[in-house]
Amino acid sequence: MALVALACAACILPSSEDDEDSGGSSAAQTGSGPGETGTGGSGEGDSGTDGSGADGSGGTDSGNPAGGCGSAPYVPPAPADGTCAGSAALGSATKIAGPGGFSSAGGTGVATGDLDGDGHVDFAATENNQLLLFFGNGDGTFSEAMQLLSVEFTIFNVAPVVIADFNGDGMLDVAATGGYGGTDTLYPLIWLNNGDRSFGNANQDHSYDGVDTHGDGIKSDGTATVADLDGNDLPDIVYCGYGVKVFMSSCDAITTGTVVAFNDDGGNYISRNCEVLTLDDGDDIPDLIIQSYTFSPDYMGRTAVLHGNGDGSFSNEVDYDNFAEFAVAADVDADGAVDLVLHNTRENNEKLGLLAGKPDGTFALSPTTVELTAASSDYPTFVPGDFNGDGNIDIAMADGLVDMTAHLIRGNGDGTFEAPTQFSTAITSSPVMAVADFNEDGLQDLLGSDGQDASLSLSQCH
Repeated sequence: MALVALACAACILPSSEDDEDSGGSSAAQTGSGPGETGTGGSGEGDSGTDGSGADGSGGTDSGNPAGGCGSAPYVPPAPADGTCAGSAALGSATKIAGPGGFSSAGGTGVATGDLDGDGHVDFAATENNQLLLFFGNGDGTFSEAMQLLSVEFTIFNVAPVVIADFNGDGMLDVAATGGYGGTDTLYPLIWLNNGDRSFGNANQDHSYDGVDTHGDGIKSDGTATVADLDGNDLPDIVYCGYGVKVFMSSCDAITTGTVVAFNDDGGNYISRNCEVLTLDDGDDIPDLIIQSYTFSPDYMGRTAVLHGNGDGSFSNEVDYDNFAEFAVAADVDADGAVDLVLHNTRENNEKLGLLAGKPDGTFALSPTTVELTAASSDYPTFVPGDFNGDGNIDIAMADGLVDMTAHLIRGNGDGTFEAPTQFSTAITSSPVMAVADFNEDGLQDLLGSDGQDASLSLSQCH
């Protein structure tokens, strides 16, 4: 076993997709935001259910806040088999507008999953203090958006969004991380699924501890991903935004973990995004990848690999110095070991690179790089997926805060990539993105959201 996928229907950065059978990848990414995923946050493209309480019938007694509490956890179905007689490519983009009064489908986070149990992929997106749900029709279209609110207190800057079964009742719930009351306190906001396209009020069905991040260097505009860090069969939340924080799940609460310490040279390195993976390091405990960077004395990136202890904490850090600000996980060389695709956004030096995974859970910096000519930005988004149906991992990238350019970088299946080609979207600024099969043809599609609108590009056979 080279790698076990951990993220459950979530993120940070932007996202990852453990449902892709392209290129042999078994990496699970969330988002971005980041999770985005991810990258405000990104999620998995689960396009159905196995009938275990996620069929819209309620699953368990919605009057029980604990639901099944692990008795009937959500199990994603196998993805549809996507085959093309010829090649496939991303088609023209379609704009998805938010509800009346504000033309928005999110922008700081996006995640996908089958929220209503009808077998179609839905998505959740965030913008400021709004969290919107779009229910898929299975053909690449969506029903009218529904807004989720927190009635317990006024929140601001609801940032990365993740989708997972937080109470083990077989239905996917929605979570976001938001600030509170104009302070530096972050709260995990959880909306529990009632099974009928309705959700409990955030922070009313569970009790939650706020996280006073003052002095921790953590900001409320980061990425998030989910994984079961302590083996209790419930997903925990790893938040990554200029620092790293863990929220631990139990049957009746989301409680505060600890700030994850990593080698930041006394605060000199700033974390950008995180991945949670189970590497072949001698156990089956989730491990943590933190990508950070510094400008002092010169620009440099660093990938920290921290090994999980099975209780939500991490230790035995191994660092890999490199050129990157951001990293996403995918098996781009199809050898069964997860790789980390690296991205540097510094002006006049923008490029992609690779930390190639080894069978023992370690990495080696590859000399292969892809020079990029997109407009440089401090907030790029890039997600892996097989967008042309050849079985290899490709990279979709959006760049530029004002005048966005979007590029598709096709993978060759051996850890190398072709030159970027530009493609059109229905949005104008740098988005968060997620990958899922929205029209159920077995091919991966690309969803982006920029805080004003959402853009859906369907993969098409040629």
